Amino acid sequence: MKAFEFSLQKLLDVKEAFERATEARLAEATRKLEACKAKLKELSVRRQQEVGQIEALGGAKTQRHKLEAHRRYLDRIQTQLNAQIQTVVEQELVVEQIRQELCEYVRERKSLEKLKENERRQWLAEHKRKEQKETDEFAVNGFLRQQDMEMVADS
Repeated sequence: MKAFEFSLQKLLDVKEAFERATEARLAEATRKLEACKAKLKELSVRRQQEVGQIEALGGAKTQRHKLEAHRRYLDRIQTQLNAQIQTVVEQELVVEQIRQELCEYVRERKSLEKLKENERRQWLAEHKRKEQKETDEFAVNGFLRQQDMEMVADS
């Protein structure tokens, strides 16, 4: 008897390939998100350092030009910080979208695997039934031959 073949095996293979590709995309998106968060943290630290330097200068008139330069630099850092926050939010959305895609592929694959298992069970039951039928036929034929031999011996 031929081996079990799942009727939708090619579809299952495609879904598994999509799942693996999506996992790779998720890993890459997650790495990008972590890099964005690290840059955000770095900008935040730089901002805090700059605020500390401005506070250290105090309000002396002799250092007014330094104070103005520090404030401009602080404004630039704050602008970069705001842009980086937006980048982090966008990257989090990308990660979540890919995660949802992956969940859908996993659901589809599991559904196909369940269908495959049910189909395999049906195939096994059919296979056992055919084997039992063959065994029964052999037993009946053997019994009939033995009966025929006894009848011939009795005659």
